[in-house]
Amino acid sequence: MENVEPDTPGMEDPKPDADKEPDKQEPDWKALSRKHENRERENWEALQKANAQLTERETAIAERDAQIARMTLQLENPTLFDEDTLSQCKATTPEGIKEWGEGIARIAEKLKAQYATTEPKSEHDKDPDPIGTPDDLNKFFAPSPVPSPKPKGPSPQDLYEQARNSRTIKHK
Repeated sequence: MENVEPDTPGMEDPKPDADKEPDKQEPDWKALSRKHENRERENWEALQKANAQLTERETAIAERDAQIARMTLQLENPTLFDEDTLSQCKATTPEGIKEWGEGIARIAEKLKAQYATTEPKSEHDKDPDPIGTPDDLNKFFAPSPVPSPKPKGPSPQDLYEQARNSRTIKHK
């Protein structure tokens, strides 16, 4: 008898897929995913660090520019702008500091002109360093660190809160 192979499908020797080794050329997607997530996290941390350094440098540059503007004012008019006067400047930008200095210089010129036109009556009336009116100078100087005194008694806000929280409002 001859060896006859069956013609019916499915009668052949089964070749199970479990015996086959996985193809080594196919990448491990989970490992690649973890690798990219780690790289993304590292990049994010590097970005945050770079942004912090950039902010620090921008702040330092702004402070340096403001200091240069103050020094320029001192060089242009050393008798008018000393350390005490410059410490009263509210501006933080070079343009603001320059504008503040121009305003102070205008006031000083007005005061010099006013002082030159008025003749002192006696030697005691002479003032070698005229200051000017407080209204002219207050807009250029920082507020006083000493707080103004509080009025005595409850504030209007406190009275309103008391009235709102009570069930009945008593009329006097």
